[in-house]
Amino acid sequence: MPDDGLKPGHTFCERAFVGRVFGVTGGAKGIGAAIVAQLLHCGASVLAMDRDANALSVLASHHTSCADRLLCQLLDVADGASVEKAITLCTDHFGRIDGWVNNAMCNPGCPFEDSTEEQFYQAWQVNTLAAWRSAKLLLPHFKKNRRGSIVNVSSITAHQTTFEQAAYTSSKAGLEGLTRALAVELAEHHIRVNAVALGYVLTYSSLPPCDQWDDFSRLEAEVVREINTASAPWPQAAVAEDIAEPIVFLLSDASRMMTGTTLAVDGGLSVDLRPIGDPRRLGVGHKIAAIRRQISELAHG
Repeated sequence: MPDDGLKPGHTFCERAFVGRVFGVTGGAKGIGAAIVAQLLHCGASVLAMDRDANALSVLASHHTSCADRLLCQLLDVADGASVEKAITLCTDHFGRIDGWVNNAMCNPGCPFEDSTEEQFYQAWQVNTLAAWRSAKLLLPHFKKNRRGSIVNVSSITAHQTTFEQAAYTSSKAGLEGLTRALAVELAEHHIRVNAVALGYVLTYSSLPPCDQWDDFSRLEAEVVREINTASAPWPQAAVAEDIAEPIVFLLSDASRMMTGTTLAVDGGLSVDLRPIGDPRRLGVGHKIAAIRRQISELAHG
């Protein structure tokens, strides 16, 4: 397998982003790691940011052949000083920055009656305010270059929600509103701001980091089965690489006339009316939420 770790068949050529520099938050695992891999494959230099130091080390070990183009930085996106430091580190190291992906996310996944103000605040800090904050800090660099592309990772739950998602849904709806507002205001500086709205995606989140792999494997298989049941009309749930390529497209010049857009990358889930009364869908949301609670208890208990 090539060092970039992606499946065969890339949408973009290996030199599509030579000389370009991009930042990816939540870049060490799952979707973020797939975005980093795709950008490196296309010749870009990448600042990968994450609050998981071990995962950053693993990421770096997967890309030794392009170590000169990968900068890993420990980061909490809710800490503005850390974000500012990371951007400065990137521009000092690579000399510029051309684009940014707000991929880090927080989903408390709690029933509304049991939710707390702290959970809502955390979801909004990570999912919405962090995108506003990074845009403010990136603006001087993008204006200097007379170009820039920001991609915000949203969710179809910003439009049609499900169980135990009040904090997540409201924060992602805010993120999409912010995307549109910034797109209008920053267009005169040749800065584009877009979003992708995801459906179900099978990522590292279904395999928390601990040693109970037998239990995790069983629960992961159950999550996959339930998600595939709920993901009609497309018969399979997305994996991280399926999300990375649309994001890389929005970062590229191929999408130069797109700004203020939210792309649904959801296998058609958001346009399928069958959830209303479809026996295959009834209770699936509850089942997935319950399984994820079991996984979280194993990870933290």
